[in-house]
Amino acid sequence: MDELASEYLRKAEHDFQIALRLADRADEVSFDAICTHAHQSVEKFLKSLLCVHHKDPPRHHDLRRLYRLAVAASPELAACSTALHAFAQYGPALRYPGVWAAAEDARRAVDFARTVRAAVYGVLALPLPFPE
Repeated sequence: MDELASEYLRKAEHDFQIALRLADRADEVSFDAICTHAHQSVEKFLKSLLCVHHKDPPRHHDLRRLYRLAVAASPELAACSTALHAFAQYGPALRYPGVWAAAEDARRAVDFARTVRAAVYGVLALPLPFPE
């Protein structure tokens, strides 16, 4: 795996671990942050996979577009598509007034990030660095 792919994977793992830690003591104050970190982890997991396939990862936060690119490179990720559409709303929109995450949103965000994480590590044939 090249250095850029490794770096994206490491950053993705850090965002995922932060989302998990916040979720362990979730309260109304942390729901937005849980969703944001889960979204960022999925974005970086997908970008790491693109790098492995020698594709330049785009510099945007649109998970639907990233997911399409990642599935084209690794069709094994197609199993994640069902939850993607609901999950794609988390992230950038939560940074602004008028959009708030609830407890269920935070739970779903972590679950989806967990699914993508497992799929990406599976495609890369790597063990999970921090098994849950």
